[in-house]
Amino acid sequence: MPDFILTPISPEDAVAFAQRHGAPHVARGLYACALAEAGDGRPRLRAVALIGYPAMRPDPYTLELTVLATEGGPLPLSQLYGAARRVAWGLGYRRLYRCVAHRDEIGALRGAGWHHATTPNGAPCWEAPPY
Repeated sequence: MPDFILTPISPEDAVAFAQRHGAPHVARGLYACALAEAGDGRPRLRAVALIGYPAMRPDPYTLELTVLATEGGPLPLSQLYGAARRVAWGLGYRRLYRCVAHRDEIGALRGAGWHHATTPNGAPCWEAPPY
């Protein structure tokens, strides 16, 4: 597996990447982080995570990881989940969750320390561990 690095990305560029890779109706996120393949010269973008306010915002301290888009292939998505968590906590938020986790994401969620939880309205989700 090639080496991967976390790299900054604007929410607008992350939305464009997500739309090109199978998520056509992406709402703009507040924050974004990206995973790139390290190589000779410029890193190649391979996956993005968009973080925004949940639809039912219970308090000012909660964010939701709304979109995870990849080019496919084997990727260390647990790194991306960990980066999303650090972004949220670094900005002072106290809770980050992901409602729609596809089957291939579950191992990465567990690898990043996320656990089963419920959203404020009672829906099942995955929640990032507290800092």
